[in-house]
Amino acid sequence: MQGRTITQDEFALLKQYRQLSYTEKIIVKRFLSGLLFDAQKEKIAQRARLDEKRN
Repeated sequence: MQGRTITQDEFALLKQYRQLSYTEKIIVKRFLSGLLFDAQKEKIAQRARLDEKRN
């Protein structure tokens, strides 16, 4: 994993995340993994469209 400096906004979000209850953290994690899943699906769809254009 690459090392990088986090922004002040990211730091503020991390501080807020630490203060959430266990249940709230699960909700946040599920939401974020859903966003990641949607992004991956979109990436796959874009590749498929590119492949169709090539053929």
